[in-house]
Amino acid sequence: MLRELEKVATLPTIRLGMKLYLLTMVRKSELQDAVWDEVDFENAVWTIPKERMKRSNALVVDYAHMVDDGLLPDDAESFEALMERCAAIAERTNLGDRA
Repeated sequence: MLRELEKVATLPTIRLGMKLYLLTMVRKSELQDAVWDEVDFENAVWTIPKERMKRSNALVVDYAHMVDDGLLPDDAESFEALMERCAAIAERTNLGDRA
């Protein structure tokens, strides 16, 4: 499926945003409400606090393998632009609203 996304005629940020959803399987609100303090760029880990989770535990998303495989950007500026674009896509398309 990820290879097929590369063939879609759209902006690269939209492609990356869809990859992020597919690879992390987070809910719309978890991505949309993310703040930069939750992301540890040095260790490529995103920790979603339990207060924002439907379950009672925090979720740790280790995205290092996604960076290593070239699926996600490795610098904070590109990653920030990606996350902002993902939130905008989620808002427009209502991704993740279904339980």
